[in-house]
Amino acid sequence: MSQMADPIPEVPVAHSETSPLGPIPVTGMPLNLEPGHELNAFWLIETARNIGTSCRSARDYSAGLLSGTREKTREFTARLRDRAERVKEEPLTILAVIAGAAAVAGVASRVWRSSRYE
Repeated sequence: MSQMADPIPEVPVAHSETSPLGPIPVTGMPLNLEPGHELNAFWLIETARNIGTSCRSARDYSAGLLSGTREKTREFTARLRDRAERVKEEPLTILAVIAGAAAVAGVASRVWRSSRYE
């Protein structure tokens, strides 16, 4: 039993004229929405509006981000398709470039090895 969680702390409630809200639980939302506590209802309505506005902003931002990503993906696939077509049309050119790069790398490594052991 010594591993049980600590109890939830109680929030002190200020009972004065400067505190128009009723008791506020730890989560921060006033629960007293009875008649005569219009400020609590107003707070709840304003909080719901703010949350709704934030959700709409997040949705609009993510929709714009998604459409931009889709457009970039389309452009990338179109470029990739064009390059693949070029490789199909000119396979000997591609092989010649690869062979030339391999020959240059071979000569360079041979020169490097010979100068290293002299």
